[in-house]
Amino acid sequence: SSGGTPSITLTNRLALELALEHALDLLTLNSSDDMRIRCFIPSILIGLGKDHEAYGVIKYLLTNGDDIIEDKRGEHAHNLVCLVREKNEQDVSEPLEALDLREDSDVGIVFDLALIKFCMYHDTRNMQTLNRGEIPNPDISTAVAGFFDLSKDWMDIDASNLFLQTKQLLSCVHHLNKHILPNLMDPHRMLCLNPEGYAKGSCNEAALVIQRSAVWWKVNDFTHGFLRSFISGMDSQLVPFPLNQTERQMNIATIRGNVFERMNPRRAVELLGLDDDDDDDY
Repeated sequence: SSGGTPSITLTNRLALELALEHALDLLTLNSSDDMRIRCFIPSILIGLGKDHEAYGVIKYLLTNGDDIIEDKRGEHAHNLVCLVREKNEQDVSEPLEALDLREDSDVGIVFDLALIKFCMYHDTRNMQTLNRGEIPNPDISTAVAGFFDLSKDWMDIDASNLFLQTKQLLSCVHHLNKHILPNLMDPHRMLCLNPEGYAKGSCNEAALVIQRSAVWWKVNDFTHGFLRSFISGMDSQLVPFPLNQTERQMNIATIRGNVFERMNPRRAVELLGLDDDDDDDY
């Protein structure tokens, strides 16, 4: 969208396009995706200004979980590659309940989703305001909406609800990892880290998310300004958000060690349903 499209040079755009192709090639060659390349794709698409396509990928990733059941990874990798190559677009304005946010959702993807929702809110609010005040002709309105990459029924979109969804998603980000939002005010330390692994909710995870996605919040004054305002008043800005409390049912025999390398050991024990006395067996 116009709001989500960064002002990037041709060289940087080419680099992003090459990075996207490389990521898709890696998913094709290594469908198990042990490096979690899938989590980088939404951020790359956002950098290319393809917010709606990024949303389609995010929706697929969230509704299909973290792909920890190995025998399904190949299918998911193939579906993701097809989603991107076919430029599948989804309705960004749909409610968060359609996305199945979970305790084990990738926090970086949720952070990317918050940016997409806010950019959609910004574009929708501006165009609706413009239409009410200066563009009475519906044909012109539709044409202008197309220029801003908004759907033809954008006048029916509830901009205030998109704004609320943005705050809900940022609240979810803070719930999943307490280190991300506070460190965005001064990200220098996080940008200098080079973590080899991470546990969910850790500083290392926060560093990876900030290094991957924070730049797209800063390319436009309105997104950067909103984020700074949200963080500075975070105690009053945090709002409840829909979170699916049903834990994923996992078969111990299908869980691989690479999952636990990035998962807090206590969390792994909880997900497996093991007693404290059983910890030493795994």
